[in-house]
Amino acid sequence: MTPTQLESVQRTKRFHAAIARKARPDTPIQMHQPKPVHLLVEAPAPQPQPEAVITPEIIEDWAARQKKLYGWFWMVDESSLPKIEFIQQVVCRYFNIVRKDFLSQRRTADVVYPRQIAMFLCKEFTKRSLPEIGRKFGGRDHTTVLHSVRVVGERANTDETLAEDLRVLRDQIKREHQ
Repeated sequence: MTPTQLESVQRTKRFHAAIARKARPDTPIQMHQPKPVHLLVEAPAPQPQPEAVITPEIIEDWAARQKKLYGWFWMVDESSLPKIEFIQQVVCRYFNIVRKDFLSQRRTADVVYPRQIAMFLCKEFTKRSLPEIGRKFGGRDHTTVLHSVRVVGERANTDETLAEDLRVLRDQIKREHQ
């Protein structure tokens, strides 16, 4: 061991000893590990534990904590949610466009506007990730989906036409999915 390494080790030991003194000043500091001493001692008999009673209040409290940690969707059965393809069909029918054009690489306004709305609704109604939604929309990147979700969410507050389209489409998806 070089002198600098030895000095570093000693400095570390002094640092740990100072922390230990602050934590428990009444106990002596030992710089080495004592050898274990094996004694034959009879272990105490295990005490019976009281039975746990699970009440509805306990379940509600647990559920509230889970919802706070994991969001509103934590207990939703995925089979009860609409599929991405179903949302795409509803949006295509509402805007009277062909699904082939909807999933294509076209960037004209008559296709982009419904596509962005559909991506927004897919993020709202499904538990699917952004990359998965993007794959279902003609292999688009997750950042494209994120951009669509943000744009539609922000514009819905100011654009009354968009807000009305979203309201009608949400109602239609809820009604037809059941």
